[in-house]
Amino acid sequence: MNQAPIAKLTSMWINGHWMQKLGITEAPRTTDEMYKMLKDFKEKDPNGNGEADEIPLTSIKLGDVRGMFLPAFGVLRREHMAVDDKVIYGALQPGYKAYLEYMNRLWKEQLLDPGTFSQTTEQKSAKGHAGQVGVFTDALPYLTLGGDSESSTIHPLVPAMTSPANPDQPIISQGSGISRGTFAITNKCKYPEVIIRYVDYLWSPEGEILIHYGLEGDLWEWADDEKKLRKYIEHEGMNIEEYRGGKVTPAVGVSFPMFTPEEVENNWADPMHQFRIAEVDKKLKPYGKSPFPDIYLLPEERQQIQGIETDLNTYVESMEAKFVTGEASMDQWDTFVKTVKDMGIDKLLEVYQTGYDRWLAADK
Repeated sequence: MNQAPIAKLTSMWINGHWMQKLGITEAPRTTDEMYKMLKDFKEKDPNGNGEADEIPLTSIKLGDVRGMFLPAFGVLRREHMAVDDKVIYGALQPGYKAYLEYMNRLWKEQLLDPGTFSQTTEQKSAKGHAGQVGVFTDALPYLTLGGDSESSTIHPLVPAMTSPANPDQPIISQGSGISRGTFAITNKCKYPEVIIRYVDYLWSPEGEILIHYGLEGDLWEWADDEKKLRKYIEHEGMNIEEYRGGKVTPAVGVSFPMFTPEEVENNWADPMHQFRIAEVDKKLKPYGKSPFPDIYLLPEERQQIQGIETDLNTYVESMEAKFVTGEASMDQWDTFVKTVKDMGIDKLLEVYQTGYDRWLAADK
């Protein structure tokens, strides 16, 4: 369970300068502690400019922060998931309702960014660079807050949290690191074996370094004579991620055939990389759990649920925003549950249960 790459664990950071200003010495480990810290961020002027312009928590359509907050309520994700070998739907669980109520409280008290459901990644980062953001997700904290990699080690990672709905054992959703459904070979391809060799190479340690970070001498170089640790090469006018995405690789925010082994992330002399690895190893990896294995459905199974799943995802996404912003009252929860059931959730769970049982049998 704990061998998945850190890239597949949500990284939510806290503005360490704000923590120091307010005398907060530890990252919150419960949703109640998180609420208190966000409240302090809003009311106690941690950026020190004398204005009430702080944004305690920012996100983009909640997709940024859901991976940390929802598991705190005992639900690894909104979609289908396996619990004790039974396939259930996350958005129908009591913990999901408790998560919505919590996020609605943050929204009503202006602890959650009012731009959450409309802003772009660039707008979110601009707020961070302006010194307005307290808690956020990003690959590395300086990408949101500015500064450089070394100075970012002041910003701690939020640990897996518990809540009144899940008080005993923190959990966090952990992906496999495998990106599926990212390439196809058509009947127009004259040399399919060459394409397969290419994709095969991208799944090797050398290929993964190439697709993530490019060739030696461009974005990175060896930091030691033994060639075990890499370090970044700075490029004027761009931070590392901007240069990587704009000049080096398409595998930045784009689905690409790859697996991300820990070697790709770990073998860096960069202080922030080593800090992030230590934070993840301590605060997230012990609690990582896969919500659902990477199974394959038969073509006829996929056909049975394709429309159901698309419609459900759209409806649940829309209702999450409405519940959080108060456009829909939590008094409408029973109506939400009934609508999900009427949309064919039983058929979807039946098909995924069949596929899951087949996967279990094949693993024995």
